[in-house]
Amino acid sequence: MTESHYNGGPLQPATGNATTELREPPVMTVSTAALRIGLAHFIHEINNPLQLIYSTANMMDTLMPKANGSGDPFVGKMFQGLRNGVDQLIALISSLRSQLESLWMINPSFDAVNLSALIDEILHSHAATFDTCCIRVHMDIAAHLPAIHGDKQLLRHVFLNLFKNAVEAMPKGGVLSVTAGARERSLWLELSDTGIGIPPDLDVFQPFVTSKPKGMGLGLAITRHIIETHRGTISYRSQPGTGTAFSLSFPRMIETKTISGRREPAEDDDSDGVLELRGDAADR
Repeated sequence: MTESHYNGGPLQPATGNATTELREPPVMTVSTAALRIGLAHFIHEINNPLQLIYSTANMMDTLMPKANGSGDPFVGKMFQGLRNGVDQLIALISSLRSQLESLWMINPSFDAVNLSALIDEILHSHAATFDTCCIRVHMDIAAHLPAIHGDKQLLRHVFLNLFKNAVEAMPKGGVLSVTAGARERSLWLELSDTGIGIPPDLDVFQPFVTSKPKGMGLGLAITRHIIETHRGTISYRSQPGTGTAFSLSFPRMIETKTISGRREPAEDDDSDGVLELRGDAADR
């Protein structure tokens, strides 16, 4: 493997005729179930009082000037500011509801996914953003990286969010590095930046925890949920002022042959077995 500057060239996905043995999505863990229920409860509980505040502000803005016999421009501006603030909160809640519905309230569609091709596609489509932000991208991905069982759209969300966080962590420019390789039963990836880092007292995987002034603190919580849905793992190490590196692991698809009703590891021979693919648990 060699480190190289990303130049937007496409990585060719693996080819070949194979039958895939798809597994059902894993049972939701206690932590992710609690997160899902908590977010749904939060959306439900906060939406009603926000609507009430908005309606009350409108009524007060309409009735108070009539009661006093004249309107106060300053009071009018105050009410307008209040309505604008509530409007922003309602928009955030609506966006959160959409994310919850699109990411968690559907059954993932699992298929063979080539992560090399997916990552290259994302980096290629956002090359202009990296150039504008003075960010250099380096890729060091092992050749012929095997496929994984996954939902391509959900995995796209994972990498888009991690790349977005890296860009925001490097407001003055820097280096984004992507490395990947394969173990016997898993694929590993590392995405690192040379940005401002994460404060040591924050657990950014917890919902509503963030170091961003305007962030909601849900991006990485959702990212971890998606990765756990793929039986994968994610962790990070960070040094404030130096940068952050996220480490990901996914179970790889292992080639097997069905021979006389039995499933055996594939070997390089000329037998007429049916080639299948199956997923094994990721190395822990």
